[in-house]
Amino acid sequence: MANSKSVHIFTSLEGYKVSFFRLIIVPLCTAIFMMLLPIQYYDIRMTLLIANSTPVGVMLAMFSQLYTGDFEYGARIVSLSTLLSLVSIPLVLSMTRLLW
Repeated sequence: MANSKSVHIFTSLEGYKVSFFRLIIVPLCTAIFMMLLPIQYYDIRMTLLIANSTPVGVMLAMFSQLYTGDFEYGARIVSLSTLLSLVSIPLVLSMTRLLW
């Protein structure tokens, strides 16, 4: 991350696509799937939903550096998804409250 300019974090359209998929689509699919569980398992539903709403893990950048990939791109994805998760996690939790 220190090797790249911080403005590149916010200018990559691909980064926003990956973050949208990880922070919005995956948790909403999880919420729809969790609707199949009985209502008595509400705590389990919420735990799994919060776990699936978290940003892209740092292991992405570490694995890409380990296997000679584009680790700067991985670090940008991790940074962007972490910043966007400040908005997406409350949004997803409030949307699923309406579903459940």
